[in-house]
Amino acid sequence: MEDLPAGPALHQTREIRKALNSLDRFGFDISLDVATVNIVIDCVPLGDQDWTPEDWDLNSKKWSKLEGEITHFNLGFRHMHRPKWLRSSSALLSEKKTKSSILVAVQATD
Repeated sequence: MEDLPAGPALHQTREIRKALNSLDRFGFDISLDVATVNIVIDCVPLGDQDWTPEDWDLNSKKWSKLEGEITHFNLGFRHMHRPKWLRSSSALLSEKKTKSSILVAVQATD
């Protein structure tokens, strides 16, 4: 239904989910359609030759700093989840890489 605005339905998401669950329909996400774009960022520094995969684990300060920089320097976008390495950290470490590429999913906020 192209002419039906989604905004009013967003105020009723709890009731809609409850009705769907009563019909044994689970796992629905009720939200506006927003385009998500994947961006590859090359040459992200991993650290010196002595970096370890733990330097880039999910709770590390390095990920938080990188996420902050992505948000700060790219107004109008928000990242959807933690950036992901294009290669595994163990492969990067075994190849003694000091830089790598990451994939970031973003959505427009404007």
